[in-house]
Amino acid sequence: MRKAQMLWLIVCLLFATSVSMARDLKPGMAGEDVKKWQMFLKTRNFDLPADGQYGPVTKRATIIFQKKWNLYPDGWVGKQTLRKARELGFGSSGGSGASTYSKATLSSKVVARKIYSYLMENLHDPSSLQLINGSDLVKTSNRDVPYLIRFKFRSKNGFGAYVVGNKFFFLDKDGDVVAVRDVDK
Repeated sequence: MRKAQMLWLIVCLLFATSVSMARDLKPGMAGEDVKKWQMFLKTRNFDLPADGQYGPVTKRATIIFQKKWNLYPDGWVGKQTLRKARELGFGSSGGSGASTYSKATLSSKVVARKIYSYLMENLHDPSSLQLINGSDLVKTSNRDVPYLIRFKFRSKNGFGAYVVGNKFFFLDKDGDVVAVRDVDK
């Protein structure tokens, strides 16, 4: 059973695709590019959900980000905001101004093993672990915690009921888990 779970974790890591952001983002929009922007803001210590919905919380976080970097604080993610975000590690620029996250340099197998080991040590009932899905491994601008990945899984709690975990795993340069946060908090 554990081999199948480890294989699923590796498959999630190997086949996750990055989504590029080729449009300005503004309140009311939704999609993977919005989620990528929210995940970037989370790596900059903003407290917001990464749900792919550009609502008032994302707008407020974007305005704070823009004010911090002396950008026009309109709450939209346009060319100037993207340029500054890229300088801070959000991604690299393509010919059309699209951006993506930086490619991670850790091996997917290393990351899979480290996260799997972390979950086995920290879950109430490790034998009940079932992985649901995961995201790309993202390289952040933080030197102490240079990698971030999201995993959704389910396992049994102390009462024997299944609960879903949707967590960001922050990894050091060797792929060791150094922090874990709930995605929705």
